[in-house]
Amino acid sequence: MPGGVYTAGMTQRMLPLLLLLLAGTLRSGEGPAGVRWREWDRAAFEEAAARELPIALAISCSWAQAAQALERRTLQDASLIRRLNEHFIPVRVDRDRRPDIDVRYQSAVRALSKASGWPLVAFLTPEGWVLLGGTFSRLEDDYLREQPGLQTVTEHVAESWAKRRRELTVKAEEFEKQLRADDPELAGEVPSGLLARVAEAVRALLVPPPQWEGPRFPQPCAVELLLVHYRRTGSAESLAAARTYLDGMLDGAVYDRLHGGFHRFGLDRDWRMPRLEKLLAVNAEMLRVLALAFRATREARYREAAERTLEWTLTTLADRDRGGFFASQAACVTPEDPGEYYTWTVGEVERALKDPTQCRFFSTVHGIGEWGDLPETAPHRNLLFVSVDPAEACRSLRLEAAAGSVLLADARMKLIAATRERRAPPVDDILLVDANARAVSALLACASAFDHSAAKACALRTLDRLLAECVEARRGTAHAVPRGGKPEFACLANDEAALAVACLDAADATGLQAYEAAARASVERLARFRDPRTGACLDRWADEEAAPPALGRLGEPVRPITDTPGPSTNALAAQAHLRWGRRAKDDKPIERARETIRAFGAVLERLGPSSAALVIVADEANGSQP
Repeated sequence: MPGGVYTAGMTQRMLPLLLLLLAGTLRSGEGPAGVRWREWDRAAFEEAAARELPIALAISCSWAQAAQALERRTLQDASLIRRLNEHFIPVRVDRDRRPDIDVRYQSAVRALSKASGWPLVAFLTPEGWVLLGGTFSRLEDDYLREQPGLQTVTEHVAESWAKRRRELTVKAEEFEKQLRADDPELAGEVPSGLLARVAEAVRALLVPPPQWEGPRFPQPCAVELLLVHYRRTGSAESLAAARTYLDGMLDGAVYDRLHGGFHRFGLDRDWRMPRLEKLLAVNAEMLRVLALAFRATREARYREAAERTLEWTLTTLADRDRGGFFASQAACVTPEDPGEYYTWTVGEVERALKDPTQCRFFSTVHGIGEWGDLPETAPHRNLLFVSVDPAEACRSLRLEAAAGSVLLADARMKLIAATRERRAPPVDDILLVDANARAVSALLACASAFDHSAAKACALRTLDRLLAECVEARRGTAHAVPRGGKPEFACLANDEAALAVACLDAADATGLQAYEAAARASVERLARFRDPRTGACLDRWADEEAAPPALGRLGEPVRPITDTPGPSTNALAAQAHLRWGRRAKDDKPIERARETIRAFGAVLERLGPSSAALVIVADEANGSQP
């Protein structure tokens, strides 16, 4: 996401600190072969303190094109490498493997400069407090976007730290105190009629005005809330809004109509300009909501989209050897790649389809033209979205509707065959436990909605692997498993809560006692994350003997309530407690679920659209049938 570090919009209270950092320059010569990255651990912080150097924290991810540019271009510059090695303690974090670090430093940098996204580069005191940060990926300054490059920023930070270390440290400590002081009281009783009022707000939110500018992220939990409201009240307005939203996504290029699956988000109102990376976490939630939409409407296109997405998930992301799914498929092959795997020129379409009538019809429906959709990077390449309704295209070209459907289906197969000659974007072959647990729930929903036996078998194989490899009595549930490596235990609540819900879904689908027992154990482990002050679920387990140490901003308590894009951690935890309590006829877990919901009762209506999953659970806890 775009955002400058010393442009308009930064918080007024941090201006003095930033002005201090913008003084002077530091000359550097040639550097060594590469940046000497440290892990995020106690040793890195102790080294920073002993050498009295600031930490240069780079938070990145494998699937973001800008992150690739940082790694493959910017961080190859010899003078930048030398400056980072000599004047900083460089620490690198993968946001997929340590989301608890990412969320805290994203929020701090956003408060400081309104910048967020990946790669995030933040400069910290040896204690871990933020001095300066932004989404830097370029080496040199970008004057058009008013964004400094890493060359300029590292020069200024190193010079300022050398001359004003004590003053900057005090300013950073004050900023950290202000961040932690912003902890308003959220608790209260949940108001009656909450579901209906939030559904009304969601209906307005999901249809942006014509003048809308900016990105749109998939909101499957908000769509599910509308479908739940329809199921419980018969609201035609909620059903229509859910259908309009899903139809818009399926008509847009954010949905990969050739291979199946959904790209991470769209850059425009109509989903026609997607960021091309595909994440398991996004696709699991879209699979689940498509299955729910099909149950509500019996609409064939929802089943078709779900089955194509399921096919992509089972072929591209599946670990066929051991079960489970890998985390993501990158947007592009290289930082310079404009997305050739997913885009088409007129000539490429003509060569793939060959039949002039089919080519004309396909190009009309999808708006294929000489001037495509990527004017800055690849002006002749076209993304595939529905530009003209197929029925209208049939009428204009004097084709029967049935013939048009056949032509489109055949064109899809021909283009898929043509992409086999292309190099597909790489897959990050790490297994993330929370995303896999959500995939289990999604596949079981598809198996039920579409009578899909392969989806059910794959879901249970995935869950069996998670339970066998990723759960320990002392450390709880792991977060990540690198391919060929051992499970990594970050002790995060989202992994535990998602696993508990997946076990409950599996118990419902199979009736097996093993999954019921696993669900009970997982729900019991959630007690480790309870915030004694509010009753909410904290995002990480603070037991220093088992969890990674609370270095830097990790000491800040975080109680996740926002759906991103799957249910928030507190929504999953409340759902797990509520379902287990009712299943076991035990009032204690039910009261624990209600305690979690009450922890946000004062703001749940206001936050409703972004916290739709917790609103759904709150309605169920109030007596509605799931």
